[in-house]
Parts: sequence; structure tokens; C-alpha cells
Amino acid sequence: MTIALFWRKLTTPGTDLAFAELTDDALRASGTAVSAEPVPHVCRYELRTLPGFGTESVQVWSEGAGWRRRLRLDRVAGAWRAEGEAFGDAPFAEAPGPVDPDELAEAVDVDIAATALTNILPIRRLKLHKASPGTAVTLPMAWILLPSLKVVLARQTYTVNTDGTINYRQGEFTADLTLDRDGFVRHYPGYATRVVPER
Repeated sequence: MTIALFWRKLTTPGTDLAFAELTDDALRASGTAVSAEPVPHVCRYELRTLPGFGTESVQVWSEGAGWRRRLRLDRVAGAWRAEGEAFGDAPFAEAPGPVDPDELAEAVDVDIAATALTNILPIRRLKLHKASPGTAVTLPMAWILLPSLKVVLARQTYTVNTDGTINYRQGEFTADLTLDRDGFVRHYPGYATRVVPER
């Protein structure tokens, strides 16, 4: 069954629409995010996981006035393989993809900065949406920045709160994520909120 997830961005004009096929042990999804900052751009993404919700493959495209970019990351036998392309005159210098894919070797999940969809990957993989309050994990992530599609290793901490929310922390940024029954983000303070009825 495919479900539609629609988020309104909170800190900049923008939206994110994703279509997700969720089973008990895997996810396939695609979506389109539009943002006015740091420059007006559109981001399209596709991802699929292995059984157990570890990322298998992700493709991301970003496009703005006079430029476009593409990135593909595949995780095969515990190693990341990256392929990136850039066209046109973008107002930033970073190349799409990681400088060295080996730096991402310890990461199992990807986090696409344009969407709240990818928060579900570690949540479902580690069953954090069903875990006891106080459960906390710090995870390495292959973090895909927008709109450059540069990929960096990021450390993110997820902590289950007593009220059922999950605290997300990366560096100095922190937010208590409200989830639906499947583990998708409903409300992400300081980032995005869902604006369509839940099933």
C-alpha cells in the first residue's frame, strides 16, 4: 500500500510531498521537496531499504535557476558507492557526493536534509517508536546536504521521551519529534509539520 505524506516547512517557504510503500521490514519511497532557501530550488528523491530498514540505495536530484545536480548512493556489502553529476552554474562550490565514500563506511542510514521522511529509517531499523523511555542511540549518518548534494558523515542522537516523542539531536540542534503509529514524523519543531489527514 502506498501512502502520501505532505509536510509544510516551518523556517522557510517550502513543502515536501512523499509517497511511501512501508512493510514490516522495508521501505520504498519517492518525493519532491521545494524550498526558497538558501536559494530557490526543487529536490526530488527516491530511496529503498534492505530488509531491516538499512539503506540500500538513494537517488537525489536538485535543480535551480540555471543549474541541476544528481547524486546516487548505493550500499553494497557494507560499503557505499557514489555517483554524482553537476550541470550549469550553481551559486555554491561543493560537488555532489562524498569526498571519500570510505568515510561513510560506518553509516547504515542516509538522511536527506530536504525531507523529514528519512528520520523513519533509524527509528524503524532500531524500533525506537516502540522502545522504552530513556532509550538512546547515537548513530553515524550519510547526511545529504541541499541543494549542493554534498554528503558528509554526521552524528545524530535519538532519545525516546516519556511522552512518546523522540528527541533528535545533531550538534547544537535539537527537536522533539512527534510520530504517527508507523514511525513517520508528524511534527518536527523548527523544521516541518504534516498537513494532511493521517490514515
